[in-house]
This record gives sequence, structure tokens and C-alpha cells, in this order.
Amino acid sequence: MTESSNAGYMDEYDEAVPMPRCYCRQLNTEEYERQGSSATEKALSDLLLKLDRDPEIYFKILKQKKRDEAHEGGLFSYLKAQFLTLWKGEQAFDVDDEECLQTLAKTKEEMVKVFSYAQSIDS
Repeated sequence: MTESSNAGYMDEYDEAVPMPRCYCRQLNTEEYERQGSSATEKALSDLLLKLDRDPEIYFKILKQKKRDEAHEGGLFSYLKAQFLTLWKGEQAFDVDDEECLQTLAKTKEEMVKVFSYAQSIDS
């Protein structure tokens, strides 16, 4: 070994020195699944809460989706989308508030169903 046994000053052929601290431990399969499930449930809960507090986020996504579908629906749809943009501007892709709220509610319901389904498969 070289003069200094610090890991920062080791040569390529120095013997391995055990680390004085351990920052993590290996998880068994059940604990890994449990932690993954609880982290996913928390993230889903945070997302649903964020959407409840600020539905405008979802409205923007839905508007962008409507714009993308219009532009990617073939030549006629693309031309129609371009014409509507010239004629009405960005308002051409506005989505009715009631439609947004219904779609948001349905999307949140489906997210919860998918999560519940995934949990039932793991059990």
C-alpha cells in the first residue's frame, strides 16, 4: 500500500480498504415492493391534489392535445388547423370548461383504477 491509505490517494494496485460507513442496505423483495407501492401511491396522491387545486394545468394539457391531434390528423386536418389558427388564433383550440372538468374527472378516476389494479396484481 502507498503511504496514505485514504481512498482518494490509492494507486491502481492497492488492496481494497473497507468503507467505514454504510449509506444504504440491500432490500428484500417484499420491502422493495412495499416501498415502491407507497412511493407510487404518494406520487399519485400528490398529482391528484395538484390537479384539484389547479385544474388549469390539465386544461393546458388538453388544449395542447387538441392542437396536436388537429395538426397530426392528416393533410386535411392540418390545413383546417392552420386555417382556424389564422382565423381565430389560439382560441381555435380552446376547450369548453365543462368538457375539461368532465375529462379531468374521468382521467383522475382512471388513474386511481389503474393504480388499484396494479396493487391487486402485486398482492
